[in-house]
Amino acid sequence: MSLTRQGIPNLEGSSVEGALKGGYILCDTPHPSIILVGTGSELQLCAEAKKKGLNARVVSLPCWELFDDQPLDYRRSIFPDGIPVLSVEAAATTCWSKYAHASIGIDTFGASGTIPALAKHYGFTVENVLERLIL
Repeated sequence: MSLTRQGIPNLEGSSVEGALKGGYILCDTPHPSIILVGTGSELQLCAEAKKKGLNARVVSLPCWELFDDQPLDYRRSIFPDGIPVLSVEAAATTCWSKYAHASIGIDTFGASGTIPALAKHYGFTVENVLERLIL
C-alpha cells in the first residue's frame, strides 16, 4: 500500500498492471528525447512537465525490485539505450544512478516548513524539472 499526505490527482495512464511489474510508461511520445521518471507524488511533476511541450516519455517506477525481476526486453522497452533519464523523487538520489543520468531528490537531512515552501526549496516544481533537463 502506498500513501501520501499530499492531495494528488489521479493521472491518466496510471496502471495497476504496470505497477505490478514495478514500472511502466505513464505517457509517451514517438522518439522521446528525454525520459522523466518518478515513484509517487512526484510523478505528477513529470507529467506536468511533459504537458509543457516536451518530447518526453513519463515513467512510473513504484517498485525497483519488481521492475528488476521483469525480463530484460521489458526493462529495455521502458528505458531504451541512448535516451537520457531524469528521476524525480522526494528521497535520496543515491540509488537512482541505476536508472537515471540525473536526479532531483533530497540528499540532506530534511527541513521544516510548509509543503509548498519545502517543494520549492528542494526543487520539486515543474519549473525546476524543466530547468534540469539533460537534452
